[in-house]
Amino acid sequence: MSVASSLAADLLAYLQTQGVDADAVGARAGIALRNGEDAPDRVPAAVMAALWREAVAASGDHDLGLHAGVAFQPGALDIVGYVMLSCRTAHEAIRRGARLMQLLNDSLAIDLEQTAVATRCRVRLLPTAGDDLRVDARNVIETLLAGLVHQLRLLTGRAVVPHAVHVRHARPTTGTREHARIFGLEPAFGADVDAIDIDHRDLDVPLRSANPQLLAAFESHAEATLEALRTRESLSARVLHEIVTQLKGEVPSIPLVAKSLAMSARHLQRGLANEGTTFQSLLDDARRELAVRHLSAPGATVAKVAWLVGFSEPSAFHRAFRRWTGHSPRALARHSA
Repeated sequence: MSVASSLAADLLAYLQTQGVDADAVGARAGIALRNGEDAPDRVPAAVMAALWREAVAASGDHDLGLHAGVAFQPGALDIVGYVMLSCRTAHEAIRRGARLMQLLNDSLAIDLEQTAVATRCRVRLLPTAGDDLRVDARNVIETLLAGLVHQLRLLTGRAVVPHAVHVRHARPTTGTREHARIFGLEPAFGADVDAIDIDHRDLDVPLRSANPQLLAAFESHAEATLEALRTRESLSARVLHEIVTQLKGEVPSIPLVAKSLAMSARHLQRGLANEGTTFQSLLDDARRELAVRHLSAPGATVAKVAWLVGFSEPSAFHRAFRRWTGHSPRALARHSA
């Protein structure tokens, strides 16, 4: 999985404005984009996760996601930003931006849900999202939600205040003053979803930057780029599918999965590395998904599920499941009983 390099470059640029040595931060994370003319267009998700960790540590800013979200430059959104800017209304801009989300971060998806008075923008982690994002998604989620509000304010010229903000992570021990200042209200922490509810009246505003001709051109380019990304990164999805299919009490090996896909083990590993992931990471994703699915079934036992997802020792399964979800497998099995 990967992230648009423009987002990484924007975060580094923000750090520089705060007096942080952005080059050193980028170097520690394994990235150097700020002055490179031939920089890659994508950054592996694991590298971006490392960049967030290094950025928080270097800046000492525990609310870095919020601050980077409202300080980002529109150019960080690249073609997605141009599409949104050319739309007729803010609602159309959000809808098209959600569709193109994978161009910015292909570990995430945005679903739009309509209520009587608001549109809910719900952020989902995709099954192939890496462990780094699953374990600590706070900065990514907060920068996305704060950036969305910031972008709406820029597009509409209105002081948009959402109806509600919901985040799954816990309330920060450092306080929530910045959340209230930036969103205009305090989010609901520990929620079941990561989402933001925007009043229809704010989304129905016509955009002064609307341009149907440019929109058609930008969207055509964005769709072609999205299709190329999906084609290029389809190997991860194919490998994940094969692992899920073959994972029935025994862990499939790399050579076995590679043979099923009519390629060599070396070619498979190299292809996954180019997409910013590994066979082990996809195996963990498959085990996690199948474990949750099996434990949710009536009559499921932890021992049986551990065997089904390829653990010979229940104790190892317990440790892995708690690392994946933060809960014990017994707790999920009892909840589903």
